Amino acid sequence: MPLTPLLPANDSPITINQGNTGDCYLLASLDCILKSGPEGRQTLKNLFTETEKGIEVRINYNAQSKFLYLEALQEKYGYREDNENHQHVIFIDRKRLEEIDNTPGGVQSNALAVKILEHLIPYFFIAKWDHTQPQASFSAHSGKNRFGTLSEARFVADILNIQTEDYLINQLDDIIKLKDINASQPVYLAMAYGEIDTFGKTHGGHALRLNKIMPNKKEPNRTTFFLINPWHNQEKPEIYTLDEIKQRNAHFSIFNPESSCKDIRSILATLANLRGKPVVVNTKLFDTLLTIKKVNSSLSVPLVEGFLDFNDKFEKSNDFF
Repeated sequence: MPLTPLLPANDSPITINQGNTGDCYLLASLDCILKSGPEGRQTLKNLFTETEKGIEVRINYNAQSKFLYLEALQEKYGYREDNENHQHVIFIDRKRLEEIDNTPGGVQSNALAVKILEHLIPYFFIAKWDHTQPQASFSAHSGKNRFGTLSEARFVADILNIQTEDYLINQLDDIIKLKDINASQPVYLAMAYGEIDTFGKTHGGHALRLNKIMPNKKEPNRTTFFLINPWHNQEKPEIYTLDEIKQRNAHFSIFNPESSCKDIRSILATLANLRGKPVVVNTKLFDTLLTIKKVNSSLSVPLVEGFLDFNDKFEKSNDFF
């Protein structure tokens, strides 16, 4: 039986249906990364090299490397350290790939890459788990003390060598503004989930992708949030109001496959009257700012404003960019 492809061909959408383990944090993170544009998809693709005998996975040394559960890892996979390139190199043979691809209760996806990461990520958890049990790494997602002091999204980003920014519920206005200037920016969201009891409490947490925010100027507290659930990331979004998001004490993360994007986006969000929005909707403008950032690492608000003023003067008459 042929294996699921690492990633579907022709940039087709990647489907994610969470299985019977507590890895919503991982699947929602991957959903955000894959929705962040070609850079996100390429970042994931770059982890894997297919050979005749299996798949090689390269994970850069990271803050979680000191917790690598090497004893358990080497029982199932080939492993070596590439110190020249500062990478963990994990080899998965065809037999193990077939097991991963057909894990009972595992994530259902048209991307084998997603299934592989579901099995490999737990080897970087802080707490050790009983690796003698069937499907032990898969089940470890539901364990305790997985991430230490890191947020769950930052834990994933650190392993995948991606920059990330975390936002707490008191920074919700920043998230709303970021989505306003770039509606397509995927945002990771984790919150108390499920039915609220008579004491206003919920009894569980869940991670989702924030797909869209619809402002309500007349009743700001009824601003609508559209969330994509990793249980079925192709189905209709779940809808919550601003009040409900606050009540559930949500926190957020934004993944930056291109690390320079973080500084640029932060500056754009500070500009008045959505001044930075043209940069987001015009990829040439954004790419030009990325180039400027590489030349002048101290990219500032005045510099960006000057760049936008310069573009405004020429775009109508000369179609400058």
